[in-house]
Amino acid sequence: IHFYKSEMVGSLMCSFAFLSTVTLTAPRPHIIIIVIDDLGWNDVPWNNPESVAKRLGSYAEEGIILDRHYVHPKCSPSRAALLTGRYAWTMGRQRGAIERFQPTGLSTEYSLLPEYLQAGGYSTHIVGKW
Repeated sequence: IHFYKSEMVGSLMCSFAFLSTVTLTAPRPHIIIIVIDDLGWNDVPWNNPESVAKRLGSYAEEGIILDRHYVHPKCSPSRAALLTGRYAWTMGRQRGAIERFQPTGLSTEYSLLPEYLQAGGYSTHIVGKW
């Protein structure tokens, strides 16, 4: 079989076009983030086989377990850090929880995780606390 230079280039260009189409149309993975307050190290099945959270364990087996993400002692600073990707103290959110009717929250100067996901073509949805 003899290949001419123009046939090789044409063949490579067709292959590249096909691969780039496959790459661009490949489905994005689903992202589900579950935040659970007051969860202890031994409360999850991947650290304790006797845990009663079996369904949580099956979700984790199919995904990624972030076992090096440490949180603040209160929920609001932890949520602020997760949503912004910043340390809570850099935003003034390091102390306590944001209570009902409290006139405070995250500054609108920060982009949040859902905004980054939407910019990447994801649809976002939240259930539960802010």
